[in-house]
Amino acid sequence: MKNNYLKLLPVLLIVNILFLGCSKTENSAKESEKRKTDYDSSSYQKNSEKINERSYEDKNYIPVDLEDALSYLDNVMDRKSKNEFRNTEEVKAVAGKHFSWGLYLRNNWGLWSFSSGISLYFLKTGVFHADDMSSIILTSFHRRLNGKDIRLDEQIKFYKEYRKDMENTE
Repeated sequence: MKNNYLKLLPVLLIVNILFLGCSKTENSAKESEKRKTDYDSSSYQKNSEKINERSYEDKNYIPVDLEDALSYLDNVMDRKSKNEFRNTEEVKAVAGKHFSWGLYLRNNWGLWSFSSGISLYFLKTGVFHADDMSSIILTSFHRRLNGKDIRLDEQIKFYKEYRKDMENTE
Protein backbone atom coordinates (compact mmCIF):
# COMPACT_ATOMS: atom_id res chain seq x y z
CA MET A 1 0.00 0.00 0.00
CA LYS A 2 2.79 2.39 0.86
CA ASN A 3 4.21 1.75 -2.63
CA ASN A 4 0.97 3.07 -4.15
CA TYR A 5 1.33 6.27 -2.19
CA LEU A 6 4.99 6.50 -3.13
CA LYS A 7 4.01 6.27 -6.80
CA LEU A 8 1.70 9.24 -6.25
CA LEU A 9 4.42 11.42 -4.68
CA PRO A 10 6.00 12.61 -7.97
CA VAL A 11 2.60 13.72 -9.23
CA LEU A 12 1.88 15.53 -5.98
CA LEU A 13 5.30 17.16 -6.06
CA ILE A 14 4.68 18.51 -9.55
CA VAL A 15 1.24 19.72 -8.57
CA ASN A 16 2.64 21.38 -5.47
CA ILE A 17 5.29 23.15 -7.53
CA LEU A 18 2.62 24.34 -9.97
CA PHE A 19 0.18 25.56 -7.36
CA LEU A 20 2.53 26.39 -4.45
CA GLY A 21 0.60 26.53 -1.28
CA CYS A 22 1.24 24.98 2.04
CA SER A 23 -0.41 25.51 5.39
CA LYS A 24 0.43 24.41 8.87
CA THR A 25 -1.91 22.92 11.44
CA GLU A 26 -2.50 20.10 13.84
CA ASN A 27 -5.70 18.14 14.21
CA SER A 28 -6.87 16.96 17.59
CA ALA A 29 -7.45 13.28 18.18
CA LYS A 30 -11.11 14.04 18.93
CA GLU A 31 -11.63 15.67 15.53
CA SER A 32 -9.89 12.80 13.82
CA GLU A 33 -12.14 10.29 15.56
CA LYS A 34 -15.23 12.33 14.71
CA ARG A 35 -14.30 12.30 11.05
CA LYS A 36 -13.80 8.54 10.69
CA THR A 37 -15.79 7.74 7.58
CA ASP A 38 -15.22 4.20 6.50
CA TYR A 39 -18.85 3.98 5.51
CA ASP A 40 -20.77 0.76 5.28
CA SER A 41 -23.13 0.20 2.38
CA SER A 42 -26.29 0.81 4.43
CA SER A 43 -25.21 4.30 5.54
CA TYR A 44 -24.15 5.04 1.96
CA GLN A 45 -27.53 3.89 0.65
CA LYS A 46 -29.43 5.95 3.25
CA ASN A 47 -27.39 9.03 2.45
CA SER A 48 -27.81 8.45 -1.29
CA GLU A 49 -31.58 8.40 -0.87
CA LYS A 50 -31.44 11.60 1.16
CA ILE A 51 -29.16 13.25 -1.38
CA ASN A 52 -31.43 12.27 -4.26
CA GLU A 53 -33.97 14.65 -2.78
CA ARG A 54 -31.52 17.49 -3.36
CA SER A 55 -31.29 19.14 -6.73
CA TYR A 56 -28.20 17.72 -8.37
CA GLU A 57 -29.49 19.17 -11.63
CA ASP A 58 -28.25 22.48 -10.23
CA LYS A 59 -24.76 22.72 -11.74
CA ASN A 60 -23.74 25.02 -8.88
CA TYR A 61 -24.40 22.43 -6.16
CA ILE A 62 -21.50 22.13 -3.71
CA PRO A 63 -21.36 19.17 -1.31
CA VAL A 64 -21.10 19.77 2.42
CA ASP A 65 -18.88 16.82 3.37
CA LEU A 66 -17.11 13.81 1.91
CA GLU A 67 -20.16 11.53 1.96
CA ASP A 68 -22.20 14.19 0.16
CA ALA A 69 -19.39 14.59 -2.40
CA LEU A 70 -19.27 10.84 -3.07
CA SER A 71 -23.04 10.65 -3.43
CA TYR A 72 -23.02 13.65 -5.75
CA LEU A 73 -20.34 12.13 -7.99
CA ASP A 74 -22.17 8.82 -8.04
CA ASN A 75 -25.42 10.53 -9.04
CA VAL A 76 -24.12 12.88 -11.74
CA MET A 77 -21.41 10.79 -13.35
CA ASP A 78 -22.37 8.56 -16.27
CA ARG A 79 -21.95 4.79 -16.03
CA LYS A 80 -19.19 4.61 -18.64
CA SER A 81 -17.02 7.18 -16.83
CA LYS A 82 -17.55 5.46 -13.48
CA ASN A 83 -16.68 2.04 -14.93
CA GLU A 84 -13.54 3.38 -16.57
CA PHE A 85 -12.45 5.09 -13.36
CA ARG A 86 -13.29 2.02 -11.24
CA ASN A 87 -11.39 -0.37 -13.52
CA THR A 88 -8.18 1.69 -13.52
CA GLU A 89 -5.62 1.06 -10.77
CA GLU A 90 -6.27 3.52 -7.92
CA VAL A 91 -3.07 5.60 -8.11
CA LYS A 92 -3.30 5.89 -11.91
CA ALA A 93 -7.02 6.66 -11.79
CA VAL A 94 -6.62 9.46 -9.24
CA ALA A 95 -3.48 10.94 -10.84
CA GLY A 96 -5.09 10.68 -14.29
CA LYS A 97 -8.09 12.73 -13.19
CA HIS A 98 -6.12 15.34 -11.21
CA PHE A 99 -6.24 17.95 -13.99
CA SER A 100 -9.78 17.16 -15.16
CA TRP A 101 -12.20 16.00 -12.46
CA GLY A 102 -9.85 17.18 -9.72
CA LEU A 103 -9.51 20.62 -11.27
CA TYR A 104 -13.29 20.87 -11.55
CA LEU A 105 -13.67 19.97 -7.86
CA ARG A 106 -11.00 22.45 -6.75
CA ASN A 107 -12.35 25.33 -8.80
CA ASN A 108 -16.10 24.75 -8.61
CA TRP A 109 -16.46 23.45 -5.07
CA GLY A 110 -14.52 26.30 -3.45
CA LEU A 111 -11.63 24.14 -2.29
CA TRP A 112 -9.15 26.98 -2.85
CA SER A 113 -11.28 29.63 -1.14
CA PHE A 114 -12.11 27.66 2.03
CA SER A 115 -15.61 29.12 1.88
CA SER A 116 -17.71 26.06 0.98
CA GLY A 117 -19.12 23.32 3.16
CA ILE A 118 -16.82 20.68 1.68
CA SER A 119 -13.69 22.82 2.15
CA LEU A 120 -14.65 23.60 5.75
CA TYR A 121 -15.21 19.89 6.32
CA PHE A 122 -11.64 19.19 5.20
CA LEU A 123 -10.23 22.08 7.23
CA LYS A 124 -11.73 20.47 10.35
CA THR A 125 -9.83 17.27 9.55
CA GLY A 126 -6.55 19.17 9.22
CA VAL A 127 -6.35 19.02 5.41
CA PHE A 128 -5.65 22.53 4.11
CA HIS A 129 -4.48 22.15 0.53
CA ALA A 130 -7.07 22.00 -2.26
CA ASP A 131 -5.00 19.46 -4.22
CA ASP A 132 -5.05 17.16 -1.21
CA MET A 133 -8.79 17.64 -0.74
CA SER A 134 -9.56 16.76 -4.36
CA SER A 135 -7.21 13.76 -4.21
CA ILE A 136 -8.95 12.47 -1.09
CA ILE A 137 -12.34 12.88 -2.78
CA LEU A 138 -11.19 11.04 -5.91
CA THR A 139 -9.40 8.30 -3.95
CA SER A 140 -12.46 7.81 -1.76
CA PHE A 141 -14.73 7.70 -4.80
CA HIS A 142 -12.49 5.12 -6.46
CA ARG A 143 -12.53 2.97 -3.33
CA ARG A 144 -16.29 3.35 -2.97
CA LEU A 145 -16.83 2.25 -6.58
CA ASN A 146 -14.65 -0.79 -5.91
CA GLY A 147 -16.43 -1.71 -2.68
CA LYS A 148 -13.38 -0.96 -0.53
CA ASP A 149 -13.09 0.88 2.78
CA ILE A 150 -12.28 4.54 2.20
CA ARG A 151 -9.77 4.60 5.08
CA LEU A 152 -10.13 8.35 5.44
CA ASP A 153 -7.88 8.59 8.48
CA GLU A 154 -5.03 6.98 6.52
CA GLN A 155 -5.52 9.38 3.63
CA ILE A 156 -5.56 12.39 5.94
CA LYS A 157 -2.42 11.16 7.71
CA PHE A 158 -0.66 10.65 4.37
CA TYR A 159 -1.36 14.20 3.17
CA LYS A 160 -0.48 15.77 6.52
CA GLU A 161 2.87 13.94 6.48
CA TYR A 162 3.39 14.87 2.84
CA ARG A 163 2.81 18.57 3.57
CA LYS A 164 5.04 18.42 6.64
CA ASP A 165 7.81 16.83 4.53
CA MET A 166 7.33 19.54 1.88
CA GLU A 167 7.70 22.26 4.53
CA ASN A 168 10.89 20.63 5.84
CA THR A 169 12.48 20.62 2.39
CA GLU A 170 11.90 24.34 1.81
